[in-house]
Amino acid sequence: MADHFGKSLSGEDFSNQDLQDDNFDECRLEKTNFESANLYGVGLSWSVLTEANFKGATLKWADVHSSYGIGASFEDADCESANFTDCKLRGASFKGANLSHAELYNASLQKVDFRGADLSGANLSHADLTGADLRGAILDGALIYDVDLTDANLEGVDLSKAVEKR
Repeated sequence: MADHFGKSLSGEDFSNQDLQDDNFDECRLEKTNFESANLYGVGLSWSVLTEANFKGATLKWADVHSSYGIGASFEDADCESANFTDCKLRGASFKGANLSHAELYNASLQKVDFRGADLSGANLSHADLTGADLRGAILDGALIYDVDLTDANLEGVDLSKAVEKR
């Protein structure tokens, strides 16, 4: 387990690396490449993830809370049970990602691409999904209390299995 706390690692290439349980809290990671990396249980909280690439990465149980990641890509990533509470991820992509049981409480997710993502059991309470693309996303058992879905594309989404209560 490596401790990168507070470092500026923007533009670095960590693709295909085993970084399980590493600490990237409070790091600058703009345009950093984590494609297909094992980030199981990593700390990424309070970090800058703008345009970072997590495509196909494993982020199970990762703690990403309060991070800022405009335009970051989490396409096809496994983010099961990851914590994205209070994140600002405008324009990010979670296309095809597994976000089952993830915490997205109070996250700013405007214009985020969730096409085909699995959000089963995820907590989206108080999240801002203005303009988000949720076509074909799975929200079975997802908590969607006080979610802003203004101008969101919900084509093919079954909200009847989502939970709207606290």
